[in-house]
Amino acid sequence: MLLEGILLAAVEDGVYMEFRSLPGAAAGFFVGGCVCLTGYLVTGGGIGAGDVKLFAVVGCYLGYGSILRIFADTMILAGAVCIGLLITGKVQRKQNLPLSPFVAAAVMRECFFRQL
Repeated sequence: MLLEGILLAAVEDGVYMEFRSLPGAAAGFFVGGCVCLTGYLVTGGGIGAGDVKLFAVVGCYLGYGSILRIFADTMILAGAVCIGLLITGKVQRKQNLPLSPFVAAAVMRECFFRQL
């Protein structure tokens, strides 16, 4: 996926790229990776290494201007769903849940509203 994002930035100028350039893709990769890596280090592994890589690739593809909104939307959506699951008793308090479905939902929201 990383290679695909870089190729789209270099060849096609990307689909949603902020600055439509390879440096913009690199900045998005760096910001996306660093934002999620900070969460990974602060939570002691609560956010997985796969999520760090996923955010880096999403940042590469969408640009660094969108990655902070996507990260915030992901955390808000995941928090709301987790609260609902805790209230209904579907999950326990210390149970781990995958973050990637929430990242995908936040990316889809960002792509949809960006087109409007």
